[in-house]
Order: sequence, then C-alpha cells, then structure tokens
Amino acid sequence: HRPVPDAENGALILTQAFALVRTFPDNRSNEIAKLTMPARTNEWSLETRRLVEVYVQTNGAALAKAREALLLSRFRFPVDYSFGPETILPHLSHLKEMAYLGTLRIALNADQGRSDQWPEDAQFQLQIAATLDGEPSYISHLVRIAIVRMAARATERSLNRVSPSDAACQKLQTAFIQTVKTHSLPPALICERPMM
Repeated sequence: HRPVPDAENGALILTQAFALVRTFPDNRSNEIAKLTMPARTNEWSLETRRLVEVYVQTNGAALAKAREALLLSRFRFPVDYSFGPETILPHLSHLKEMAYLGTLRIALNADQGRSDQWPEDAQFQLQIAATLDGEPSYISHLVRIAIVRMAARATERSLNRVSPSDAACQKLQTAFIQTVKTHSLPPALICERPMM
C-alpha cells in the first residue's frame, strides 16, 4: 500500500471529521442507530423527521470537515497492515457512519423539496466510498459496496420525491458512473492471500 504525503492525504482530515461526530447522550441515540430509510413512497413520522434534523444539525461540523477532506484526491488511512489478518480497520465503521449521515441528509433535503441539494449529498456518499478504492483488503471492498448501495437507495427514494435540475442529474449520473471500477475486487483478493 503506497504511502501518501500528509499534505495530500485526505484520510488524515477525514479522521478529524470522525472525531467530530456526536450522538445523543440519551436513548435517542438508539433510535438513530435503529432508523432505516423509508421505502420509495413512504415517509418518516413528524417525530422521526425532527429527530433526524437535530442529529444532522448536531453533526454539521463533522460533515463540513469530511467535505473539506474530499477536496483532496488521495487517501491513505493510518493502518498498520503488518498485523496481517489481525489488522484493525477502525476507519471502515467511521466511513459508514459518515455515509449514513449523508443518507439522512439526502432524505431531509428531498422531503423538504430541495431538489438541487440532495444530489450533492449523494455525490458526497459516493466520494466517501471512493476513499476505499486503493485499500488492499477485501472487507474494505465490501464496505465500499455497502456505501454505494446506500447512496443508490437514497437516490432512488429522492427521485421519487422531487426531481433535480438537468445539471444536477448530469452530475449525479457522472458520480455513479465513476463508482463503477473494473477489476477492483481482484487486487483486494490478491492482498488478502499473503495476509492469510
């Protein structure tokens, strides 16, 4: 796994964003953890929507820091792969959490009719997934797929709620096309073999 100079490494800024993520000190954190995206034509209750709004607002600083990180194009998370199969990959759960925040934001913006804002949040999710493109592990590849799937489901629901402009649709289409990487699984499997 090639090193990336600190000045060019967006992963270091993303780890700062992870540290900014906040949850509720009471049982509302359990409600957020259990929350699922409504189906294409379903809606959240008013109470659930308010809870999601507060949660997303609480994590506004984390989302802003993550967007700052995504302005860079190279990502190398501080992971020591010398432990082989015992390697700890804490950034994977944090990336999924950041993508989940993006999903909630997409739903809120679509529900409020912000037709040109929710596509930006979908692009944010896809950029989060792209930070794992160079990871030499199979589990990282699976997390990347999960984040892309999360973005696709949120996009499908939002398109059923409100239509973005042609320009926003074009950007969104381009973002999804860029997620299609050919031959991305074999390198992950190649790296898994010597670790095992």
